[in-house]
Amino acid sequence: MKTTALVRSLAILPAAALLLTLAPWSAATAGSAQQSAPAKPAEAAPGEDLEAKHEDIRRLLEANGVRAVTASMLEPMMKGFEQMPGMTPEIIDAAKAEFMASLDDLIDASIKPYSDHLSHEDIKAALAFAESPAGQRLAAAQPKIVAETTALGMKWGQSVQPRIMKRVDEMRRAKAEGDD
Repeated sequence: MKTTALVRSLAILPAAALLLTLAPWSAATAGSAQQSAPAKPAEAAPGEDLEAKHEDIRRLLEANGVRAVTASMLEPMMKGFEQMPGMTPEIIDAAKAEFMASLDDLIDASIKPYSDHLSHEDIKAALAFAESPAGQRLAAAQPKIVAETTALGMKWGQSVQPRIMKRVDEMRRAKAEGDD
């Protein structure tokens, strides 16, 4: 694996982890969300405590298992590092530790989008589920779910790639013939 491809893969890992930690809750509550008004970008409502809202967003991400999901996604990607010349177990461990330590920065950066698109009441409702026994079971299962669905997604991608490439080739050929 080339270094640039590995770095690119690692760059999307935290964002994917954050998305995956909230996706099940979103899907589970989609029916009730359709019945309520669409979420508006959250500006500081009169009397709203943004600091409390931001702390609840952090709690939500933590309760949803963002660290465990990220760690589960990191392991397979670090296999690419192991193949690079000069990589030792110590270097790999240091890279993992640095990556996980920097996760706080991503969580902090993620607060604004959550705050902009969800009210504090929405965050509190999501947090209530995430901290419930069912929410905690979901968070605990997330690393395994992510691993299994990632493998399924890769297999699916490999199965559709030939059809996509065939279609692209057909369209290119048709365009080239039409240009003649």
